[in-house]
Amino acid sequence: EAKGSVSRDAIRMAIGQIYDYRRFAEAGTGLAILLPELPRPDLVELIQSSGVGLIHRTDAGFAILED
Repeated sequence: EAKGSVSRDAIRMAIGQIYDYRRFAEAGTGLAILLPELPRPDLVELIQSSGVGLIHRTDAGFAILED
């Protein structure tokens, strides 16, 4: 799920959308949120605690934080 903001509201919405979508995904499908930058630490912790991966933009391209 891609979001254009790293706000708490955007991240909470993304997690909810992923949980809604995952019922249509094949078992073993990776789930992740794509963000324009690394969010603050408490929001990274929220994402990781949800079991969802995090992909964020960096100066060099993109970085992946696994769940």
